[in-house]
This record gives sequence, C-alpha cells and structure tokens, in this order.
Amino acid sequence: MHTFKEAFAHNWTPGIGYTVPYGETMVAAAPGVVIKVEELHTGRAGGFMVKVDHGKVELRDNGTYVPAFRSYYAHLDSVVKSVEQGKPVNRGDPIGKVTSYHEIAKLMFVDGLYSNFVDPDNWGFKHTYMKYQSDHPSEELEDVNSNLIKERQQKQDTILKQMYDLIQDGSIKYPHWHPRSIHGKVRWDLVEEVRYLEKLYNLNHVHHLFPTASKEQFESLRKDFYDNQPIILTFPFEKR
Repeated sequence: MHTFKEAFAHNWTPGIGYTVPYGETMVAAAPGVVIKVEELHTGRAGGFMVKVDHGKVELRDNGTYVPAFRSYYAHLDSVVKSVEQGKPVNRGDPIGKVTSYHEIAKLMFVDGLYSNFVDPDNWGFKHTYMKYQSDHPSEELEDVNSNLIKERQQKQDTILKQMYDLIQDGSIKYPHWHPRSIHGKVRWDLVEEVRYLEKLYNLNHVHHLFPTASKEQFESLRKDFYDNQPIILTFPFEKR
C-alpha cells in the first residue's frame, strides 16, 4: 500500500502499509515478547495493535535496559488468544486476523536504542531485516534469539562509531534526520548512516575526510556491520 518513506508525504506514522486479502493472518516477524495489546480509536484506521519487544540493550550511561527493536502490528480485526502481555512469540506465530481493516494493515519497527522508526524494507536481500521466504525457498532463514539480537545490535553500534572515528577532525558526527512528520523528527537508522559514510568514502574529492582509513579497513568494517544484522524478519503475513 505504501512504503516507509511515502508515509512522510502524508503525515502518517512511518511504517510499511499493506493491502492484504480479506481474512489474512498477520504473523510475528521475529522472536520476542508481547508487551502490549491495545485497541486503536482513530476513526477509519482503528482495530487492535500488538507491540512486541525483540531483545534488550543496556544503556551505557545509567544501566537501564531498552528493547533492541520493537515491532507494531496495527489495524487488526482480532488478536489470537495466546497473544497476551508478557508472553513470548516466535517468528511466524499468528498475531491476529485482518478483516475489517485489510486495506490499511500496517507493520512498524522502532529502534529501541534511539527510539527511532526503522525502515526494514530498504536494505537489500543480503543484509536486510526483511526477507521473503517464498521468494527465496532455497535459502534457509536463520532464527536469532533475544540474547543474540542484543549482542548484534551493540556490535553494530560499536562498528558505526569506529567508522565515524576514521573521519578527519570528527566533522561528521551529527545524527541525520528524515523530514519532519506529525511525530516530529525521525532519525536515520544505523544502516542509513553506514550507507551515507560509504558514499562519502567513495567520493574522490572528499577522501581527505578519511586520511587514515585504507580501502581494505573501511570495507572490513562495512562487511562486519552487515554480518551482524540483529534480526532477520519474515514477511508479516502468511503467504498462501
């Protein structure tokens, strides 16, 4: 129905919208724990929404924990009885039915470390959070538990900081933002930041920004970053 970035033009919540067949089942895109089941009251775009935490990350400053990632399954007509607050779900477990709202069903992801909306469908098949099993039946999808999600998220954050440290005089250490929406600023996710640094590095006229980084070193960091994608998601609806 619409992509993550198309939502900004309409002042919608950033996410991926789907037009799905009537009566389709929405499923968990990754293993996690249900943290909330609530009913939406937003006119035509109502229904139920389920929130799921995927892994935990410890904040360096105060020792508190935040979700590595959080997924939202919105505009459901009904929720499966076993989906309750505090209960675990595995990838592919049914979350709820999409009937009355089958034209506006929506999947949203939030990066818990920065509380930013994440675009999972923009990163390419080989290093993406979104994989479509029926499109690539020969590739076995990996199941990643909550502890490994946390470890990979922290590893990616460390690698990104190492890439920024290669920049001369630290002149590019500011977060980047998508256009404003009714939800305020939406920060780039980590993959977008890495791609931005890749483009800078590959431009000849700005190579002076990376005076100490060899091509091999930069490529090694980039590969290590993508090899540590914390979640491999499946398509959020059952394919028939």
